[in-house]
Amino acid sequence: IANEKELPQLETYLRKLYSKQINTIDLAPLTGAASAQVFRRQTLYGMLAHTAKMPELRAALKTAGSAWLKDPKSVTLAPELIGMALGVTTQEGGEPVLNELLQRLPSEKVGQLRSYYLSGILALRDPALLPRVHALYSNPNLRVNEKMALYFSPLNQKETRNTQFDYVTQHWDEIVAVLPPGSASGLPQSFGFCDASMQPKVEAFLAAHRVSGDDMSIALMRESVSSCLALKAAQKPLQI
Repeated sequence: IANEKELPQLETYLRKLYSKQINTIDLAPLTGAASAQVFRRQTLYGMLAHTAKMPELRAALKTAGSAWLKDPKSVTLAPELIGMALGVTTQEGGEPVLNELLQRLPSEKVGQLRSYYLSGILALRDPALLPRVHALYSNPNLRVNEKMALYFSPLNQKETRNTQFDYVTQHWDEIVAVLPPGSASGLPQSFGFCDASMQPKVEAFLAAHRVSGDDMSIALMRESVSSCLALKAAQKPLQI
C-alpha cells in the first residue's frame, strides 16, 4: 500500500514494467480472440491508465472517448473499453464531459449505454465537481443500483472520499429509504477506509445511525480496517 509520497515512484515503476507488454496501443475489438485475452487487455489497460497513469494510453483513451460521445460509429472502440475511455475522458475533460454524461444517463433506454455513461461518471476524481453528481440523485429515472453506485463509489477514491462521506452522512435517511426493506444492513461496509484518521468519524456516525441487522456489516468493516491498518504499519518503505 503505497503512501502519497511514494505514488509517483510506483507509477513510474509500473509504466516501465508493464508498458513493455504493449507494442502498440490498440483499442479496437479483438476479433476472434479468446475471452481470456480480451480480459487480459482490459485489465492491463485499466491498470496502466488509472494506476500507472501512462500518458500515451490516457491520450488514446481520451481521444477515443471524446469521439465516441460525438458519434459512436466514428471510432473503432472495443465494447469492454468504452467505459474506461469515458472514464479517462471525464477525468481529463472535466465539467463539460461530466455534464454530458449526467444529462444522458437518466433518459437512456438501452441498459448497456447506461452502464457506459455510469462508468464515465464514477471515474470522477475532482471533489469540486461532486455537487453536479449530487444533483442527479433525485432524478426519478435513475435505477436503484445506479443510485447506490453514485452514492458509494466516490468513497473508494482518496480524492473524493471526504467530500462524499460528508454528503452520505448528511443524507443517510434518504439513502436508506431508497433501498428495499432489509437491504440497508450492509451499508456500513462501505465505510471500511484504510485511514486511521477517518475511523473516529465513522464510528461516531454509525453509533448514532444504526440500521436493523447491521451488526455483521459493522463487524466486517472493523475487521477490514484493522487488517489494512496493520498491514500499513508493518509495511517497509517502497524499494524499487
